[in-house]
Amino acid sequence: MEFLFYVIGMIVGCLIGWIIFVAQSRIGTLKIDHSNPEKDIYRLCVDDLDKLPKKRIVVLKVDNNADLSQ
Repeated sequence: MEFLFYVIGMIVGCLIGWIIFVAQSRIGTLKIDHSNPEKDIYRLCVDDLDKLPKKRIVVLKVDNNADLSQ
């Protein structure tokens, strides 16, 4: 029974740590436009450029259905 509580505690702790890591590391969005069949268009949107040089790891949210008009 004690082993079960240990395993559940480890899983919950890892989930909380992962949520905190992603929340602190996310800095922007990568937008991908698939409307042109010859090539995809990528745009990197950074939320705060002043924080970017201080980051060691950057996590981007991916918007795979962006409509980037040229």
